[in-house]
Amino acid sequence: MKNIQDNFISGIGNTPLIKLRAASEITGCNIYGKAEFMNPGGSVKDRAALALIRDAENKKLISKGGTIVEGTAGNTGIGLCLLGNSLGYKTIIVMNDNQTQEKKDLLRNIGADLRLVPAKPYKDDANFVKVAAKLADELRPSNNNGVVWANQFDNVANAKGHYEGTGQEIWKQTDGKVDGFVCSSGTGGTISGVSNALKEKNKDIKIYLSDPKGSALYNYIKNGELKCGDIIKIQTESNTQIITKIKNILTIPDNKDSKSWENERTRWKKAFSSVCVGNSRYYVRSAVVAK
Repeated sequence: MKNIQDNFISGIGNTPLIKLRAASEITGCNIYGKAEFMNPGGSVKDRAALALIRDAENKKLISKGGTIVEGTAGNTGIGLCLLGNSLGYKTIIVMNDNQTQEKKDLLRNIGADLRLVPAKPYKDDANFVKVAAKLADELRPSNNNGVVWANQFDNVANAKGHYEGTGQEIWKQTDGKVDGFVCSSGTGGTISGVSNALKEKNKDIKIYLSDPKGSALYNYIKNGELKCGDIIKIQTESNTQIITKIKNILTIPDNKDSKSWENERTRWKKAFSSVCVGNSRYYVRSAVVAK
């Protein structure tokens, strides 16, 4: 038998690059999408979850029967819970109560102990990230197998996982013939890890952050001023890695009444075809502009 995975973990990573035909034709170059939806948990966050757990295991912070605690908007929590099921860990997810019902249902259905909290700004002690950290501290003394706060935002194991995995995959899949990489940023793990991996191979590879105008990172890179707002947490360690690698930042107009949008509506519609949904549409537009 071929293409059989021994377990959940072995199915993470090694996702294919899919050529985006219309976008490639528009630009006259080859544009590929990394099919992270093919990870068993359905998103790139499976990679981060695995890296965070392996880091905790290597540091002897958790063993079978232990508990993973994390504050997350959804996908990282899904990855952590599915991996926890596979490895014998309990997973407690702290999430804002204004997230979609689908995310709440999915997390509960895969076995997460879901703790919903009111949405609060990061500066508030009741912010979901801080609640998760506090909960892990409270539970730790009562579990001899370890209680770990995954801390996807500040934990540099997140970026390391992408440095060792995603970035190396892209280099090998393209035979080193890659000119640029376009990505958005949440925790910063993907873009910092991949950019470090690729630029070690070729310092001339361009890294583009696809981020909406007005975001914290946009303001920081463009104006040197970190405007986080109330609900965004820009992490120090991961963010440092991002800033040292990004030389270009993209912002794409989203106002459908704008002249820019009207002039390119047909062009984008063709490029998206039927393969792009949600945020991936934004990344494709960024890749076309980056070219």
